[in-house]
Amino acid sequence: MEVTGGRRMEASLLKVSDIEEGMRTGELKVLNAKQCDSDSCRHVPVTQADLREVLSFIHHYRQRIIRATGLQDDHGYLFISERTGEHLDIDTLGAELYVLRKAAGIEDEEACLHAFRHRYITNIFRDLIRTHLFQNASDLRRMLLSTETLKLKVMEWSGHSSIESLDHYIHLAFEAESAFHETLDLVQAKRVIQSLHLLLVDYGTQFRASKPPRDAYESLAGVVEAAAAELGDLLELGGAARVGK
Repeated sequence: MEVTGGRRMEASLLKVSDIEEGMRTGELKVLNAKQCDSDSCRHVPVTQADLREVLSFIHHYRQRIIRATGLQDDHGYLFISERTGEHLDIDTLGAELYVLRKAAGIEDEEACLHAFRHRYITNIFRDLIRTHLFQNASDLRRMLLSTETLKLKVMEWSGHSSIESLDHYIHLAFEAESAFHETLDLVQAKRVIQSLHLLLVDYGTQFRASKPPRDAYESLAGVVEAAAAELGDLLELGGAARVGK
């Protein structure tokens, strides 16, 4: 669900042959559930590692079920019933995730199959933001509108019919990136503090000596000044990110 951005019906309709074809082409064919044309599909780039994982499921699990159930004609659908070998009902996919959510103690109703699709689309825009260093949602939206090829690609991968329907994900991406960079700033600030602590311990040892180095005090002042400046920059960047958000 996460690597294709597929709706639950689209994931339900995946076939073994689609996975095998994806291994050859690097793109997975996904049927467009919201298109009137029943033959309408899109091709989503998927890594070989992800496809190999699915192939492992097919060869070591799915085939065993098909043999055990005695199904004469393999319908070819990826997801099958463990009891009958028939195509797994679409509602069963949602029910399985519900069971997993409860077992994990997650009470959030938003933890559903469609959440994986939201994550997939949001991550596309997060990658664009990082690659092109966009400062706000307006910059990204203007670029998408002015770059026809990129706009069509994002719409193709996600299965959307209009750029306006992607606006929600653009905002989510900038919110996620803002939180991401704030976290990086906190990590870096922690490193600065840890480094300063170790240096202070070292200087403390020098100052307790009978004859501390003559330049130790000046050196310590420089270390503290550098740490204070770096922490100040990190706090300023964090504040700017929150203002932009």
